[in-house]
Amino acid sequence: MAYIRTDWKDKVVQYPHRYSKVDNGDGTFTFTKVDGVVTESGTPINAVNLNKIEAGVETAGIGVASYLAFCGNVNANMLDAAFGKNNEDMITGLGRQLAMYAWFKGDSKITYPFTNLITCNTFNDCLNNGYAFVEILDNSYIKALVNLNLYAKALFVAKDIGKAVAVLAGLNPDDYADMEAVAENTSAMEAVAASATAITAVAENTVAANLVAASTTAITAVVSSALALNAFVKSNVAKTALITNHVKLNTLVNTMIATMTGATDKFTRTGMNGNSGSAVTIGSTTSFVHIKALTDTYGVNGYNWMTAKHNHNATEIIHAPFPTSNATGTVSPNVFAVGGFIGTKANSSDIGWITDRYEAL
Repeated sequence: MAYIRTDWKDKVVQYPHRYSKVDNGDGTFTFTKVDGVVTESGTPINAVNLNKIEAGVETAGIGVASYLAFCGNVNANMLDAAFGKNNEDMITGLGRQLAMYAWFKGDSKITYPFTNLITCNTFNDCLNNGYAFVEILDNSYIKALVNLNLYAKALFVAKDIGKAVAVLAGLNPDDYADMEAVAENTSAMEAVAASATAITAVAENTVAANLVAASTTAITAVVSSALALNAFVKSNVAKTALITNHVKLNTLVNTMIATMTGATDKFTRTGMNGNSGSAVTIGSTTSFVHIKALTDTYGVNGYNWMTAKHNHNATEIIHAPFPTSNATGTVSPNVFAVGGFIGTKANSSDIGWITDRYEAL
């Protein structure tokens, strides 16, 4: 924010040096100024005006060196220096300069006022302020700049995003120390799961996604929400976290299937036969005993396949070709729900096992 100068004025009175004198009776006197006619009251010399000068001097020392480096983007060393690598304690006004960069790139100061970001001195200050962090997340130019610089990106990715997620979910960030505190709070996670921006931020952050997937409280909120579950399945980061914690998911299988089945705008379901990949009749959802989110890189003979294994001995039950594209040419994320023995060979790859494949829309 630009410094607003004070237009200082002298006090102009009829009698600039006239005082009245009162004897206090104890050897002291009280003098009172007698101005007469006041034609100009003048600018008061007080703490408010003097502290404004102090703040102006500090702001003037910020300069625009980092801003110019951001705009020039000459090399990695210049960006490292601009973000404060090895000299963060000497950096001031970095948040303001990041805001200036976004404005320079064309963002409107009305749409992106960066009210919180411009108050931050260092890059870590920006990341530790939940509201400022959200302003970074919400701006494509600043996010692209951060991702371009390995030093800044490492700080950004490693930073706990709990306070930012709380802000995105409409919560008070001061109520939560970190992402773990959010994950272990039922009402907080329900708010996060109901917010598209908050759950997407969690799903795309490795630390946050793993904390949520490993927490019974948090993952219950996620699998109970079609919006949240859809975001997790679509994210490779979150899907990896689901795979790692599939045993915990197994305890919530009925909730998860009910969520996916009841959300036809978020998921579509197809049954697959273990031998041929042809559609089969879906069995009772209450008989499902294992659930696992899968990536699209399981290799069989050089092709991408979807696979599922027996819960008790990890023997493969089914593999089927992974859809390499849908109608729009993009890969469809998948979740397997496996179980429901209906045949005679419990440990074979025959059609005695049914797989529901849910594709996130």
